[in-house]
Amino acid sequence: MAGLALGTTAFAAVNPVANRALLSPNDEIDWATTGAAFDLLSNPFSGTSTGGLGYTISKTAPGDFERVDEGAGLGWLGNFAVGDALLSGSLTPTPFSITFALPVTGLGFQVQPDVYVSGFSAQVDLFDNGNGLLGSFFFAGDSTAAQDNSALFIGLLSDFADIARMELDVFLPNGDRADNFALNEVSLNDVPEAETSAAAVFVGLVGASVIRRRLNRA
Repeated sequence: MAGLALGTTAFAAVNPVANRALLSPNDEIDWATTGAAFDLLSNPFSGTSTGGLGYTISKTAPGDFERVDEGAGLGWLGNFAVGDALLSGSLTPTPFSITFALPVTGLGFQVQPDVYVSGFSAQVDLFDNGNGLLGSFFFAGDSTAAQDNSALFIGLLSDFADIARMELDVFLPNGDRADNFALNEVSLNDVPEAETSAAAVFVGLVGASVIRRRLNRA
């Protein structure tokens, strides 16, 4: 599904990507690490990604989050892949907000409302460390009980590691906010390779300069 981007900063562009592979992820938030299916999680709660990046997730409405899994009798019967560990809002229609301890370059996940419907929409707003809006992005998908990994994928990739917070909201075709929705693991690109390479080159040049100076003095 295509995403529409509105608004960018003067220094970086954020663009949708069609799948997780194009995100080049090197980390993830795995909801299975936060509890078993049907466990309730406080609002807000904090955790760490597989690679050790801290995050905090919250929602504006009161009430807990709930851990569910895709599959019959596991809390969610939708169109994620069977066995996917999911996080749901536990029947409180409200956007989710995920704040990262350090800004990331990209993120991606699948999402589904708790009602079977064609043409629901999802809105994602991304913010930098100064709470500046990096962009608002809109996606459309279908919600079914197919359990075939066809849940709407949302992927966003920036030119720089400047994504400090994400807000996610889901709406039904009539414009009403979904009573509940779930998302699966959040893939992350949190090691900006271009910036890391540039830093390595800079360090290398500084090192070479120091060596040359020492040789000149010898």
